Amino acid sequence: MRYRKKPVEIEAMQLTENNTCDVLTFCNSCGDIVASNEDGTISIKTLEGTMTANIGDYVIKGVAGEFYPCKPEIFEATYDIVEEAQPYLPNFEVTLVPEEIANIASLLDNDPRMKKVEFDSADCSLHFVIQYSGNAAIDGIKEAAFTIYKGTTIVRENGIYRTEHRNG
Repeated sequence: MRYRKKPVEIEAMQLTENNTCDVLTFCNSCGDIVASNEDGTISIKTLEGTMTANIGDYVIKGVAGEFYPCKPEIFEATYDIVEEAQPYLPNFEVTLVPEEIANIASLLDNDPRMKKVEFDSADCSLHFVIQYSGNAAIDGIKEAAFTIYKGTTIVRENGIYRTEHRNG
């Protein structure tokens, strides 16, 4: 019997001599599982035990949130770059006003998780749908749809969107 690997997007960083702190931050986002060694390597507590990432190795965040090292030749034969841009936008807060609709729609369109962004000029509303996955999924919610009207504020904190309507 033959099997094909399912297409899945992963997050990864290549360990270099200059980015040890960035890789440690990337891995330690899920807990204290990584240690930097004097020789420039990083020790990673994996599901199979402690493994070492050498300079040039990739550190992969798996589909279950686990981390593990991968040799560059295996990584490059297995994975293609999905996007070069930073996957998530920084936190922001914007209020829907007619003069700023195009700017707000553009800001939302820059989030690669957006499935659609539509503006209705008749009632000055903006509709958008975002797809959450992995650690960003909240209590099993995989998708959220928002329709906001003039005066509504969109707040984005730590990758999660919410809306607020302020009177006055």
